[in-house]
Amino acid sequence: MAHQIPLTNTLKTNYPGLKSELNKFTEVKSLCTASSMPAGIPNHSGVTWTDDSGEKHDESFAFAIVSDGYTQTFDMKMVMGDEFVAEKPNELKGVLINEAAARQLGFEYPVGKQIQFWGKESTVIGVVSDFQNNFIFNQVKPMVMSAHPDNQGFTKFLFVSIMPGNVEHTIGVIEKTIKEISPDFPFEYSFTSAEVTAYIDEIKQINSTFRFASIISIVLAIVGLIALTYHATQARTKEIGVRKVNGACNIEIMALLNRAFVRNIIIAYAIACPIAWIIVYRLLQGIGNKTTITVGIFLLAGFVVGLIALLTVSFQSWKAATRNPVEALRYE
Repeated sequence: MAHQIPLTNTLKTNYPGLKSELNKFTEVKSLCTASSMPAGIPNHSGVTWTDDSGEKHDESFAFAIVSDGYTQTFDMKMVMGDEFVAEKPNELKGVLINEAAARQLGFEYPVGKQIQFWGKESTVIGVVSDFQNNFIFNQVKPMVMSAHPDNQGFTKFLFVSIMPGNVEHTIGVIEKTIKEISPDFPFEYSFTSAEVTAYIDEIKQINSTFRFASIISIVLAIVGLIALTYHATQARTKEIGVRKVNGACNIEIMALLNRAFVRNIIIAYAIACPIAWIIVYRLLQGIGNKTTITVGIFLLAGFVVGLIALLTVSFQSWKAATRNPVEALRYE
């Protein structure tokens, strides 16, 4: 569990001492500073490099200015190379990249390669397993993480990973330690997952709205279908009576009444499927993390719609078929 705390200038200046004090508490697993949290990286910068074939590239990568302990605080997995650690100060002048960046760079083995970032020739010291550094609907962005000592002034937040358990007590200890260094600023903190959770909740609300609208549409369609079948059966009341008098059974009457509606439903389904596929395909074009459109989705939708329609039509047909034929003939 990690907590995000705004980093004041006083805390930046005294970060080594703050880090030393907080590391004394067993409840604190690890901590770091960074320009942003891992999810939804807002910053981009140009990265220049020469690939293994000698071709020069200049692309825009997402980036974060971090301190040592960044990957450890967020439990990031290393694919290859080293993490940023205080015990290796020379490596802090290098950079970490994620797997998406490694693929973009095109090196067969990126660790040890040189890239130019923020005007400095930097050595790639490690590759971090891809994490969702973009909005949920978008693909992971190629990303560079720099812990260069000259860039630490650009960090904005203190991130503290704490042990589960007595969270309130641990927060109180952290607050007391921070106020001893920076007493003039109010202590504020938030869970790093809060922003992501809020975004997910917003998506859930949108999803609920669409689900509610879909249910209303289905209910209105059923009401319309009931009215249509009622009108159709009423218009054929005499025909139904004559057929029953001549020995037609209820199943034959139902089949007669259902046939026209089922044919129209099949035609409507055949027209709606390609239109729905085109609309969904276009909507998914601008989304990175997207599901695939399979035939099964449309078959399932067709089965459900067909079943609802058939039950609705059959209900009215059954009422008409089981009606006393004498009453039907009197009706006319």
